[in-house]
Amino acid sequence: MNEIKETTTTPLSQCIRRFAAAELLCLALLCAGCSRQPSSPTQDVRPDTKDPMVPITELRKSAEEGRAASQRELAGRLLFGQGVTADPAAALVWARKAALNGDETASLWTGRAALNEPDGRIEAAAWFLIGKTGGNAAIRQDAENEIEALGLTGEELALAETRMAELKQTILTNSK
Repeated sequence: MNEIKETTTTPLSQCIRRFAAAELLCLALLCAGCSRQPSSPTQDVRPDTKDPMVPITELRKSAEEGRAASQRELAGRLLFGQGVTADPAAALVWARKAALNGDETASLWTGRAALNEPDGRIEAAAWFLIGKTGGNAAIRQDAENEIEALGLTGEELALAETRMAELKQTILTNSK
């Protein structure tokens, strides 16, 4: 397969890249099962309810307060336009925030979206490595499959592991 390498960044190419990244996030959400299930039994969209269709204003407030599950849920709603105008670019932002706050599902979404970025294989692999070390068995398996599909060289894997350590440090800092 011929690979197109872009040497300059134009507004059109940036727009195309963002659109493709949003498509990858959409695919990631579908592949990861975009369920309303929290990543862990104790991690709910907000602490006082198990209602999966929290009003968007409450969900956004909870996401802005840093709740990873709310950030992931908001990303999904923004992507698919559920209760809010669809905004794929904002969905990417919220998915990454959720991943940086330790949400395992969002780490897979973020990794899959990173595949569209220039040199995104290392960033994607780092997110998949994070998913591979999580507590959710299904996410660990998905992450393992993603890493295997990348076919990383030893050097690329070492770079991804270094990047994973940096991301984990950010996640650890965010969880304090």
